[in-house]
Amino acid sequence: MQIISLIIAVLLLIIFIFPISTGVHNLGMAAGVLLGLCFGAEGLFYNKMSFTAQRYTVFALFVVSLILFFACAYVMKFGKNTATNQKTLIVLGCRVKGDVPSLALQKRADAAYFYLLKNPGCVAILSGGQGKDENISESTKYDDRFASPTIFNWQTRSRVNIDSPEVVAIEQPETLKLLFIKKSDAEGSEFYFMGEMLHKQSIGTTITGNKGEKLSIVQMFYEMKTPVEAKIYDYFEG
Repeated sequence: MQIISLIIAVLLLIIFIFPISTGVHNLGMAAGVLLGLCFGAEGLFYNKMSFTAQRYTVFALFVVSLILFFACAYVMKFGKNTATNQKTLIVLGCRVKGDVPSLALQKRADAAYFYLLKNPGCVAILSGGQGKDENISESTKYDDRFASPTIFNWQTRSRVNIDSPEVVAIEQPETLKLLFIKKSDAEGSEFYFMGEMLHKQSIGTTITGNKGEKLSIVQMFYEMKTPVEAKIYDYFEG
């Protein structure tokens, strides 16, 4: 029984610690890790317990394991989002590792994307802020704006040039480009979903950084697949 408990402990810790290390933090993951630690403690001290303590410990762990299993099964079966035709979709922010979104943030973005495809009339609002270990500075001033209801000018992050892999990837026709914007930081951390864009042109240029230095960027010009409504355009560009 001691060896079985230790094996279960190792498996549980591997299963639940790996998602946590990639940025998935929730109560279910914490419960799984705690259960793994309990199995590990039970395995390490099993031979030092009395027979009665061994029996009750094994029974308690069995019951807790069943509860966790059925709770996970219930969430997986009935916890899926079935809402349709909602007017607003809020995408909660999560950790960004340098320039790369965490697994949790990527899953939220993917879920929002597929929901917007099924519900094109929905407005998506993105929330979040810059973390201590995130490379993208919120204080850098980018000149992202509408040139018309059908054309949007967008600048890449700094220290990127026309030949950078991310620019080349964005320019590919098969790369889906969705526009999320806000008018100013005074509005808070929420962004509004404007629709899908088609890449038209890229121009290498520079901007002035926070310390006055020149930083290379790429100016990109997009055509909105669906023209922005006049009142929305006037709000952002007025």
